[in-house]
Amino acid sequence: LVTEVYKTKPESIQELIQRIRDEIDLILFEKNRRATSAFYQRLEYCQEVNGNH
Repeated sequence: LVTEVYKTKPESIQELIQRIRDEIDLILFEKNRRATSAFYQRLEYCQEVNGNH
């Protein structure tokens, strides 16, 4: 997070705040994408084994 936020020096505190918000949004999006992907992989596995373990 810090590396991305400070790639270049922010011109103002508002810009710094916006960069932090943007990076957090990206992190949350990626985390959600991975969780959704894992969920669908588990569903596919359940279908492959007809619900058995």
